[in-house]
Formats: sequence, C-alpha cells, structure tokens
Amino acid sequence: MKKFRYIFVFLLINFFSIMSVNALTTTSLEGNIVASPGDTIKYAITVDTDKTIAMYDATLAFDSSVLDLVAITAKTFKGTTNVGTRELKFRSTGQTGKFTVAELTFKVNSNVSVRSVNIELNPVLVCSIDGAVEEAPTVCPSTAITLESIKYTVSIKSKINTLKSLKLNGVSVDGFAPNNYNYIMNMDATTESVKIEAVLSDTKASFQTNFGNRTEKLQYGENNFKIKVLSESGAEQIYNLEITREDNRGTNNYLSEIIVNGTKLKDFKSKTLSYKVYSYKAETALIEAKTVDNKASYKVDGPKDLIIGDNPYKIIVTSESGEVLTYNVNVVNIDREISKKLNTLSIKGYNIDFDKNTNRYEILFNKRLVSKMNIFYRPEESDDFVTVTVRPDIKNISDERAKLKPGDEIVVTVTGIDGEKGEYTIILKKDHRISFFLILGLLILAILIFVFYKLSKKKNKEEETKGRTKSSKRAAYEEKPRRRSRFSIYEDEYEEVEVPVTEELKIPSGLDDTLEISTKELRLRK
Repeated sequence: MKKFRYIFVFLLINFFSIMSVNALTTTSLEGNIVASPGDTIKYAITVDTDKTIAMYDATLAFDSSVLDLVAITAKTFKGTTNVGTRELKFRSTGQTGKFTVAELTFKVNSNVSVRSVNIELNPVLVCSIDGAVEEAPTVCPSTAITLESIKYTVSIKSKINTLKSLKLNGVSVDGFAPNNYNYIMNMDATTESVKIEAVLSDTKASFQTNFGNRTEKLQYGENNFKIKVLSESGAEQIYNLEITREDNRGTNNYLSEIIVNGTKLKDFKSKTLSYKVYSYKAETALIEAKTVDNKASYKVDGPKDLIIGDNPYKIIVTSESGEVLTYNVNVVNIDREISKKLNTLSIKGYNIDFDKNTNRYEILFNKRLVSKMNIFYRPEESDDFVTVTVRPDIKNISDERAKLKPGDEIVVTVTGIDGEKGEYTIILKKDHRISFFLILGLLILAILIFVFYKLSKKKNKEEETKGRTKSSKRAAYEEKPRRRSRFSIYEDEYEEVEVPVTEELKIPSGLDDTLEISTKELRLRK
C-alpha cells in the first residue's frame, strides 16, 4: 500500500509537470495574414515559455501550387535550412522566455486564383531541460512535449482587375471583351457628353479615384478617357477610350469688314490682316467688326484712351470650331491741320478752268454732253485724311445723269477726318444760243430740196421732147410708099419690083416706129 502511494505521487507530480509545460509553453507563426499574387511573405516560428527549451521539431505543410518555400533561416536555434524538406528540426543550448526559433520565407505564385492558403506546423514537439547546457542535445534528455498544432491561414488578394461589361450613354460598347483594353468610336456632333458605366469582374476590385463610372463632357474632335481598375491586390489595369465627336462647326475666322469710329476701312480685304487708319485729336477709338461666319466671334484688345501718334489694336477672331485669327489695326491719331481743297477738278466734255480757291462753276446744259458726263478730281490730302463725295452721284450711278436738268447743281464735298468740309458747286445753266448745227442742217435741207426740184423739172422736159420725136417719125413712115415681095422656090422665075402700098399698115403696139417695111415684090418673069 505504501509502495502504491509513492507511485501515485510520482505520476501526479509528472502530470502536473507536463500540464505546467503545456500551460506555460506556446508556439506560433507570426507574419503576413494577407498576401497578393507574386508577393514574398515571411513567418517567424516563435516560442513563449518560462522553461528552458533546447529542441524544437515540427512538420511543415502548405499548398505548393499557391506557395513556394524559398528560404528557412535559423534564428536563436540552429537547424534545418533545406527548403525541399518538410521536417523542421532545430537545436539550442537552451532558451527561455519569448524567442524566434526560425523564419520561413514563401513566394506567392503569380497566377493563383485562390483566395486563401493554410500553413501548418503539425505536430510540434519541444524539449524542456533543467538549465542551459554547453552543447545542444541531439535527442531530448527528458520527455518531449507535444504542443498544440499551428494552422495559419493567409488570405490571398485577388489580382483580377478587368471589367465585366462597359456601356456608354446606356449602350453596350461594340466588340467589348474583358481583355480588350483599347476602344475607338465615333459620336455625332449633337452628343455633348458621355456617361461611362463599367462593371467590375471581381467585386473586391475597385476603380482608381476619378477614373471609374462618371459623366464626361465631349469636346469636338478627339476625346481620350481612361478607366483604371485596381485589383484587390493593387494591380492596375487601364482601359483606353478614344471617342471622336463629329465636328461640323464652321472653321471660317475671317472678318467681312472693320469699322473704326463709325467709318468702314477703305480697301478692306478679309485676308489682309494689317491696317492703318487716321483720326484727328480723338480721345478714344470705337472698333467694331463683322465676321464672315455669323457663328464666329471676335474681341478687341487695345488702349482705352488714344494718344497723339500710334495706337495699336488687335481684333482676335475665333471661328465656331475654335480656330483663332488676329487682325492688326494701328490708329494714328494726328493733330495737324487738314486741307479740304481739291488739286484738280474736271468734267468730261466741258472746260471749267478750275481753280482750287474757286468754289462755284457754271456750265451750259447740253443733253448730249450731260448723258456722257463724268467728274474727275484729286484732293490735296490723301484718302487717309479726306473723303470726297459727289451729289448727285453721277460718277458711280449713270441713271443720275439722266435725271439732270437745267438749273440743277452738282456738289463735290471734301470731308476731312477732323469733321470739317469743303464744297465745290457746279451749276447747269440753260443754253439760250441758236445752235450752229441747227442752222447748218436747215441750210443743207434747203439745198437738197432745190436740187430735187431742178432734177424733176429737167426730167419732165426730156420726156416731152421725146414724145414729139416719136410722133414725127410715125407720120413720116405712114407717108412712105411700100412694096410687097413675092417669091418662089424657083429664083429665076421671079423678079423683084417696087409696088405701091395701098393698104394701111398697122404697127403693133410697142413696135419700134423705125422698123423698115419692104415695098418690093417678086413678079413672075415673062
């Protein structure tokens, strides 16, 4: 009985010793709990104990299709370094407290699709000794203790960063495929914006900020937008959208006219971009313009107040499509006196003996000359400083000439840029003279009438004389004796003799009365 009691006490002491080791000695893996495909991850095998531990053995298990063991690094213990083995054995001269036995380094395969993987240490055996020793034991000098197995789960982040579908303005993109990352499409001119609607293939993926679902304004022409998808593991994939909006806007950025202080520029041409105009002691310049295309716009840049001298202005014209063209206008502000006189003034068909200081002239109204009338002039100043006008405008409007009548006035006005005017007046005076050509015409008419009368009278006299001559010839003919001729086929049987004509001979109407009538007759020879 006493012997049995000793055995029971011994077992009880050993049980509590084992329970004490188990209760006070723990092991664990410390390292990454989340990894991404392609990552390198490390795990420390740790022990926490109040005993002295000299041996650590464990069997390592993991899915090699997901993880590759690339290194085993001993820390406070010495032992296994061969990555091809799964049996881990480490020895020490004795360690207590919390310490790292070794470090395991894994590489996550790049093409994995699983979401998690387990790393296990099972079983785990440790050996506790009474105190540190000079040489690490190869076998446990006391009882080896089995610790609780380690099962460590590592979450594998998804690397999926593709789209499942893509719509623009509610319409699926033609030819869409998750692995097609570039799209080119056209939209008509009326489409002002595009709504991008994309669906992720992986719910754990996400869009890069400002590069996901959104509405973008479409500019005319080419527009480039990107959709950036981030996988759970952080890998980025970019989808490129090239959208061309039809541009039917006008490209014309020319001006049809420029107006400075209410006056259109002379000799303006749309494709001539530089001009010089003159003003007289002006304080400001109001510059206006008209665009060829009414959908184009313009703005004027230049000084607010004018100085004497050069004042450059820019007229910046922008077409409907945004193309820019700049016209340059230099307003030259002067303060000298401006002449309002003409150097020359002439009228076609008239000699007015022009004098620049004489402002009134008279010419005789002649309808023929007036119908062809034209006025020629040249001012003392250049066209930059004065403007010459004719009223009525017979210079440019031919119909105005036909309206002229005696007593009308033609006024030539010279207007300077200073606003002052000078005028030359031409008065159409009625012509009371007898026309030389009228007299000459009447004289010629009288001569023609006289000649015609003389010729007519001579002709009548000749006809009278001719009539008397015909009557005399007829009378002489009728009084002349006539003879008859007889003939035979036998010439020698007949002879020709004169016989008196007793019968009245009738001359047919129209027969020439000078016709000779034979009065000879053939008679039979005896």
